[in-house]
Amino acid sequence: MEMLKIKKVGFAYSRLSQRDRHKLSKEEKETSLINARNDIIKYCDSEDVELINFFEEKYKSGAKWDRVEVKDAIDSAKKYALEHREEIKQKKLIVQFIFKNLSRLARDSVFQESNLRDMEDPPYYIEIVSIEEGEVIKNKAIRGVIGSMNEYKITEGRRSTKKRHAESLEKGIPPIPAPFGYYNDRNLHQWVIQKDKAKIAISFWELYASGMTSSQIISTIRISVGLYYRMLKNFENYLGKIIYRKNEKNSKGKIVDTERLVFDGKHKPILTDLELIEKIKLRLNGS
Repeated sequence: MEMLKIKKVGFAYSRLSQRDRHKLSKEEKETSLINARNDIIKYCDSEDVELINFFEEKYKSGAKWDRVEVKDAIDSAKKYALEHREEIKQKKLIVQFIFKNLSRLARDSVFQESNLRDMEDPPYYIEIVSIEEGEVIKNKAIRGVIGSMNEYKITEGRRSTKKRHAESLEKGIPPIPAPFGYYNDRNLHQWVIQKDKAKIAISFWELYASGMTSSQIISTIRISVGLYYRMLKNFENYLGKIIYRKNEKNSKGKIVDTERLVFDGKHKPILTDLELIEKIKLRLNGS
């Protein structure tokens, strides 16, 4: 019996690199954009991906996160994924978000991590594709961003960032990506509850408190294994706290947590049922 072919569709985003934006002439900039566009089209042709929409910015900085085109690209991919959710669940359709490399998406690593993770997680299940970083990178994209951030810790710039992080945390302002169930509101400088995902988060904790196994929870509410363990590690985030981890490379070059700090946040807690919270704490503590 011939296997049913899975349809793949893509939403692409492209932008001039910082170097090209400052050093190239207008004609050369146009050529650079065309080359980036052709790289994405070539990928789509080779992987049999139907390109639904292509978003392009010419002269805006990747250091600025609040850009209309990149937000429109992300929102369009999410909207399409929601409209075709049943086909995605039935593994008849794959929706991809495609760009040349992570720096073209944004140089703000918090923005990168928060938005890529948000697209990969339910209810969207969008595949993240970076042409230069290695095709479908999914959570590897997130790990790559985090890895780059940790590498940068040894520089003076990273030390300055750590200082700013410490000052923000003391004020209850989270300098890290929002956990599942929230989104980063850059105007309020806070995590804000995302209603549809908050419902999934509450279901997660109710199932966890009931004693259900990890595999049962993952299959019941359709989340990834990675998200399951992230939520367990960051339980206090759902109580209005901010979890901040200090980490470094060990002798084998692996990044490990060296310190786990808990700060009072100003975001609204998703978990408010005291009885449920106590049950969760008991299970987390192995009781």
